[in-house]
Amino acid sequence: MRTISNDDTWMYSLEYNEICLVISTQTLWNETYCRVWLPLQDTVVRVRADQLRPLNTHHSLLSTHYLVYIAAAARITEALAQGALLALVKMMSDELRGMGDG
Repeated sequence: MRTISNDDTWMYSLEYNEICLVISTQTLWNETYCRVWLPLQDTVVRVRADQLRPLNTHHSLLSTHYLVYIAAAARITEALAQGALLALVKMMSDELRGMGDG
């Protein structure tokens, strides 16, 4: 059985596939349940404690490569929203056309 050290602990929910904050724990008929807050859904749910994992054991979400990927994707999304990438592609296309003329 997996033990939750204390309340207000960040864990990874296998059931919801996201990081969650343990708000409280309760044992009922030899089964431990946790009330957790899911920040991506902005909701509080009750899950079985055995469906939670410490963040340090769930490497796929917190690896350096994953975080770099997320940061790059966010920058590209922001640039697309501002039209910056489109302007860069158009500028490069114009420069390539100009090189062909000379």
